[in-house]
Amino acid sequence: MLAWLAIATAHAAPSLSLGSATTAPGTTATIPVSFTNDSAVATLQFDIQYDATQLGTSAPTAGTIAATGHGLAFSENTGGVRRIVITPPPTNATINSGDIVTIPFTVSTTATIQTNSLVLANVVFSDGNGNSVMPDILSNGAVSVVPPVLDAPANLILYNTINSKGNRTYQISWDAVADATEYRIYRETSSTGPWVTLHTTTSSLNFDDAVGKDKTLYYYVVSAYNAISGESTPSNWIATDGTSGSTGGGNNAPTANAGSDQTVTDTDDNGSETVTLDGSASLDSDGTITAFEWSEGTTILGAGETLNATFAVGAHTVTLVVTDDQNATDSDTLVVTVNPAGGSVIDAPTGLTASSQKRGKKYKVNLNWNDNSPTPISYRVYRSLTSDSGYSQISGDIAGNTTAYTDHQVSTGTTYYYVVTAVSGSESGYSNEVSITP
Repeated sequence: MLAWLAIATAHAAPSLSLGSATTAPGTTATIPVSFTNDSAVATLQFDIQYDATQLGTSAPTAGTIAATGHGLAFSENTGGVRRIVITPPPTNATINSGDIVTIPFTVSTTATIQTNSLVLANVVFSDGNGNSVMPDILSNGAVSVVPPVLDAPANLILYNTINSKGNRTYQISWDAVADATEYRIYRETSSTGPWVTLHTTTSSLNFDDAVGKDKTLYYYVVSAYNAISGESTPSNWIATDGTSGSTGGGNNAPTANAGSDQTVTDTDDNGSETVTLDGSASLDSDGTITAFEWSEGTTILGAGETLNATFAVGAHTVTLVVTDDQNATDSDTLVVTVNPAGGSVIDAPTGLTASSQKRGKKYKVNLNWNDNSPTPISYRVYRSLTSDSGYSQISGDIAGNTTAYTDHQVSTGTTYYYVVTAVSGSESGYSNEVSITP
């Protein structure tokens, strides 16, 4: 028992979390596996359980473990279980925090429109001596399958024909829409609607509207439909006088509002504090918001218009994504800062710059920043392929008297986004972001 206590108190507990994604049937979702190594973990193993009738998976790609030379092994033990094993190099280096691997999940073309859980199981952490390390937080992920969105019909054409008796027929045609099983034609006496159903066809790309001797100025729009996706937004309108224009309609995307930045204090000095995230100021001008999802980086914090979430001492960038009843989305962010009981958190570095340098046939990226805190113990460098999100730590802890770092693991023609944090008991928020294409 004393030996176990020595191991347990020597290091803080690490955490492992699965990302989430939203996609349509027949497509592939890339799920990041995020690891926070607050201890000396050098080896880890875990299973991901999933519904094999809905999802399939293929070989994972190494993330931050590539920089430390860790080995990556994987297997499909049985249908619906993917095992990942990460082993250390001969130096027994610890695993860097960040997105250690990414795993592709392919959604079946016949998948049900639903949220498919990705569940962590059989998680084992070990240090370089083979001693077990107890995990702190294990967070599951999900692949949400949503209907593909149908395009609106395009290129409406209208011909006006009059027979020998003076009876009019308006002949309307349009381009086919992929995956549409029927088209719905609407007619009104105003270009702004509201549109009233006139006729429905199942597969034809044209419709004849026999109006007789009626000389009313009519406006037509067409929408596409199938049973899975529902109805598309309407096409542009076309009128019987030969004019045409935009409906200005369709679905308006919702507006996400994550609320103001929040600053709280770790009043009980336990290293964390719970705050209430409130997205109730989000709105949808022409429909209903059906989903609220809160996340920090690739970690899903939870769902709901409001959410109680616990954050460690430090600065945290939280993203709210809202989805409306037509599957349109919008996002907004806020920063949650948890001050330690004794004072404010460490300030983030400033003035981050990046430059590329060619050595032989390869490039490297040189980063420099300004020390913005009186007593930083160390710095950490993060990199992403996407601006303002998806950062993974690529450095170890850099000594506080060093304000430069060189990234040798870059590819020509790829754009990289960098931020830096300072660490002194707690970790600061991100510095300014810089991007560079070697």
